[in-house]
Amino acid sequence: MEDMNRLEMQARTKKSDLTPEDNAKYIESHIDCLGRVLFIYAKLNKGIRYVQGMNEVIAVLYYCFWKYGNEAVISTEYLESDLFFCFSNLMAELKDGFMRDMDKEDNGIHGKCKKIDDIIQAVSPPIYKKMKSEKIETQYYALRWVMLLMCQDFEMPNCIRLWDTLFADEERFSFLNYVCATVVLSINDVIIEGDFAQIMETLQK
Repeated sequence: MEDMNRLEMQARTKKSDLTPEDNAKYIESHIDCLGRVLFIYAKLNKGIRYVQGMNEVIAVLYYCFWKYGNEAVISTEYLESDLFFCFSNLMAELKDGFMRDMDKEDNGIHGKCKKIDDIIQAVSPPIYKKMKSEKIETQYYALRWVMLLMCQDFEMPNCIRLWDTLFADEERFSFLNYVCATVVLSINDVIIEGDFAQIMETLQK
């Protein structure tokens, strides 16, 4: 509760609004900036609020604003408001995957995983059949990939490169389905020769 109160105070306060005494106590860090943006997003979007994983998504955006903004000698005065704007727009595309009520819809997590499944079946029927025979459902390993746009699975430079392509996708991240399917097919030897435990361990890595 104390942390939430501190976060709410920071979300509503600008450093320039503080007295000199309070200014000396003001905590400003990368985490504080992310916390304020996530807090305000949760307050304004009561239907979804905050869901674990959003912090991973916003961290990539923040990294780009902070690192490349400074390198380009761009003022970071509006970094926080720009970050909120971009995160809100990105979440407008991703939020269905974060909402349990939408799980079984086409735009929900099951619908998105089925699209990956369909690609694997079309490209490599033997891999598809083996995965089904081992009772490995796509959401077992692809849930994180789909919800977080692979940001936990690639190093930051590669993640940014992937996102650059995803953001340019007119079909709203359908390219991600092919990336996920490719990751699965890249370990085809393990899938063909392994059992449930071996396959899942490899996919989760």
